[in-house]
Amino acid sequence: PLVMKQSQTALTPEVLEFATVAVPFCTLLHDAAQMAPAELTDKLLRILPLLYIKTLPLLQSGGDDAALFDKEEEYFLPEYVSETEYTLVERGLEQQFGRGDLFLEALSPEMQYSDRPLTARLSETLTDIYQPIGNFVGLLRDEVFDLIPLALYELSEQFGTYWGDRILAALRALHHLKFTESLEPDEETPLEPTTEDF
Repeated sequence: PLVMKQSQTALTPEVLEFATVAVPFCTLLHDAAQMAPAELTDKLLRILPLLYIKTLPLLQSGGDDAALFDKEEEYFLPEYVSETEYTLVERGLEQQFGRGDLFLEALSPEMQYSDRPLTARLSETLTDIYQPIGNFVGLLRDEVFDLIPLALYELSEQFGTYWGDRILAALRALHHLKFTESLEPDEETPLEPTTEDF
């Protein structure tokens, strides 16, 4: 059984504010295959900045909440996002973005060891964000309030080292995708260069 050193209300205003964005984000990725790519891009460009902003207030409370747990005991958080669900969400996004799924990842730490540009996949980047958030939303949905302080601590740690940066990378890729759509060739424009181009 989970024993906390002291009682604390799990559903703080910061948690509730985060949930107002986290739940629609998870729903959006689930429903991605049923909307037009342009609509999906627009919705992601609106919700991802909010997700970043609503996570920041959790960082301090997440660190404090970790102290409520007995360090001598071992705790396991349930995994609500299975490998199957991860793959389904990722493939749905990949199908929607098509050739726009690949983007240059200039800020990857691996760049210092590479002599050529590194690419990433938007579908994988978004699903990497979805996984920790989906696990946290699962706890809220099932009202496993005793584990929320520990989940907040893990969510905060992962945000700082992993999925917070993924949000920024996804925003760069989505921004490029949205604002280069108008640069796509018309049906009347030849796809191959002609002698007039030289």
